[in-house]
Amino acid sequence: MPVPWHEVLDDHDVRAPEAGIADKSSLICRLGLLKLSGGSGAWRVREAMSAAAEVLGVTISTDVSLTSIECTCFDDEGSFSEVASLTTTGVNTERIWQTERLVRDLTRRGAELTVGEWHALMDQIEHRPSNYAPWQVSLASAAACGAFVFLLGGGPIEMFCAFVGAGLGMVTRRLMADRNLTHFACIGVGVTVAFAAATQRVGTTPSNAIRMFIAAFNRCGTFPFDISPAGAFGSSQVEGDEGCDGGSRVC
Repeated sequence: MPVPWHEVLDDHDVRAPEAGIADKSSLICRLGLLKLSGGSGAWRVREAMSAAAEVLGVTISTDVSLTSIECTCFDDEGSFSEVASLTTTGVNTERIWQTERLVRDLTRRGAELTVGEWHALMDQIEHRPSNYAPWQVSLASAAACGAFVFLLGGGPIEMFCAFVGAGLGMVTRRLMADRNLTHFACIGVGVTVAFAAATQRVGTTPSNAIRMFIAAFNRCGTFPFDISPAGAFGSSQVEGDEGCDGGSRVC
């Protein structure tokens, strides 16, 4: 659920460097979450939080993961620890650019702004609508995956299957992410939809596709599991057909 940042403030109209340590911690954590939600790496998130901490006159210790931030602020009067997390994450280059501009702006004049004005600046970035609709993102993802299959030597059928699977998988993930569902659930459901769609286009089932994949790699000597064609497909084999190693081909 979203954090009601404006409802937990003690010093809304006080200049940020003169506010209490709890309000300073909220400003720093929220700035870090904005960076993290745009897809910035952990070191860039820490860099932005450290820049804000320097303006506010506190020292911080942070731990940044894929979807959460743990931050402890220290000043002459004591310390305050806070944990904030995202329901999902992704790459938003515009948000990364906007937060970089915000950090530079706060570095120059952040000491003159109130706590409420800091939050107002971050509200503008957080509530900015997305530039692309789910169908646009899905179409771009589908085209990119189809092109990647072409670079790997795939033909029109393989490219079409990748196009359909990637497009459906991405639109599923995007619709779930827009509803703030768990990040790993979005990925898992999106991959499942993409895989099911791709296997359906080639006229097989997901379970058969997995067995075919494992058997093919194992027979070529590049898969670490000791799974024979008979073990993957049962006893149905056609003797005499040549495979990767000159052995039998699986029916």
